[in-house]
Amino acid sequence: MTQLNHNSKFEPFSSKTELPGLKYHSFKDFVLFKSTESACNEILKALIKDKSFHMIGHHGMGGSGKTTLVKEVGKKVEELKLFEKVVMATVSQTPNIRSIQEQIADRRVSR
Repeated sequence: MTQLNHNSKFEPFSSKTELPGLKYHSFKDFVLFKSTESACNEILKALIKDKSFHMIGHHGMGGSGKTTLVKEVGKKVEELKLFEKVVMATVSQTPNIRSIQEQIADRRVSR
């Protein structure tokens, strides 16, 4: 195998590439309710004020706007460049650790 590698001249046919940063997109006509806007601002204030926060969790009833709120916070956190990377994982009532790890690994991209 060593001799084969030594005698062969293979040109690289691929290279590693950086993936674009994770983007949080809002609907064009998206408007935050006052309560949602208040919650969004409170989360942002906490993240800005205390640099020891590196993760947030948000829970509630299905259909109450949790994902939308978290996406808005993620978008603003990226705009403010509070963190080097921003990722989001959905955790069900019965957590699947493997699924959570995969979601984080899939979305952990460099800028």
